[in-house]
Amino acid sequence: MENVQNLATPFIPVRSKAEAFADFFKAYDHLEYLTMIQDYEKMFLQAVAISTTNPKLLKAIPDLNVDEIGELARLSIIALKNLRNQPGRPSSKLTTPWSSRPPSGGASPTKDLDQPREMSPSLLREALERVQAVEESRDVQIAAADTSSPAEQFSSVIGSSVVRKLGIIKEIPSFLTKSITRDRDFAELCQLRERSRCIVTGVETDSGESCHIFPFSSLQGSQKVGFRETWRFLAILLGEDLRDKLAEHLNSEDNGVHTPANGIYMKSDIHKQFDCGKIDLIPIRKSTVAPFYLDVEYIRCYPAQETLPLVRYPREPEKQVSSAAEIITNEPRSLHNRDIIRIISSGDIELPSEVLLFWNNYLRHILRTCGLGKGYVPELDSRTGLMKESSVNPQILMKKKRKASKELGSHLSRSAQPGDGAGDYWLGDRVEADVVYDDESGYKYNISDDSYADEDDYTHDY
Repeated sequence: MENVQNLATPFIPVRSKAEAFADFFKAYDHLEYLTMIQDYEKMFLQAVAISTTNPKLLKAIPDLNVDEIGELARLSIIALKNLRNQPGRPSSKLTTPWSSRPPSGGASPTKDLDQPREMSPSLLREALERVQAVEESRDVQIAAADTSSPAEQFSSVIGSSVVRKLGIIKEIPSFLTKSITRDRDFAELCQLRERSRCIVTGVETDSGESCHIFPFSSLQGSQKVGFRETWRFLAILLGEDLRDKLAEHLNSEDNGVHTPANGIYMKSDIHKQFDCGKIDLIPIRKSTVAPFYLDVEYIRCYPAQETLPLVRYPREPEKQVSSAAEIITNEPRSLHNRDIIRIISSGDIELPSEVLLFWNNYLRHILRTCGLGKGYVPELDSRTGLMKESSVNPQILMKKKRKASKELGSHLSRSAQPGDGAGDYWLGDRVEADVVYDDESGYKYNISDDSYADEDDYTHDY
């Protein structure tokens, strides 16, 4: 069709190109047999080597010394934690903590902060004016900085030696060096474009959420913890040209970084699954004339036995919308893996960017490779500790219940293994759990994430 453009991802790993295959194996083997670094650091570096679109990086990896390899690993961990669009241990925990030892005078450095203080309106106004003046001064200095040499003005940020070796000139897009505040219009524009309907299910809801495709926390300027490290990593991982292409879609003339091209409207539960990588939307094609639409392929990343969301539009994209007509809502059905969803904009509101959706899918592959892809945990039954019937195949559930009645009756407590029966439960990607029976408090469900980068423990009491 002349008015339809087929889409393909620009985020193609270098290793998929025949001419770079030897460079990839040389870099990967170098990391595999490298000593003097931690195993979890090696895992992150190998994920970067597998996924990078920057041929210069693959060629440079075998020539990096141990200190430079360590910096690249630490930079990768900080940036990937910031880029994953879900709750997790903050990247600030990866930096060297401040010493808790008091100064030589013996007084606690936080003594004055412990006491409540009242601030007059005039003093508060003066403090805010000073902060604003400092931010404006910093922005002017950054804008006027000389970028003729490879990123020397950012030498204090981790990974500067790698940046210089790769010859990177500009690390951070200029529009991101300015002070940024969240724009309430972003959510309203996304909701208006989707006509208050969840983009995945088609269900009309006023309590939905506007989801950022590229996390807003990485667009908030240099005052945000890990901001510079994140964009430095992107320049290394993607190369400057592809990094600039990504940045172009994060900024619009009318809305700046609050562009609706970086947003989609979803039900809250679908939003959570999208954020943790359990569902994905892959662009397939888009129209080049009005009415403008974007066709995306729905990808399920969670187990097949889990219940699929109920959708309210036909399977065929052509029947989902008809110009400015309402979405058909009389055909409730299950949404199957690789079904096509059509997103349409009846007005002048930008459609979700296909580049950002491709980026989200590309990032999810990196996160899964290095163990940061935290799984979506289905709802559990408070009595048995098993997943509820709405979350699993009923036949599998009955087998687990029968086994649970025997094992939990004898107060069993043992380690979890994937695919095992009651008493041992596999709840998602790299998540294990022990069921412990307590006569006083009932069941306690202890869940731990065994990934290298996230070692947080959670306990749910029922």
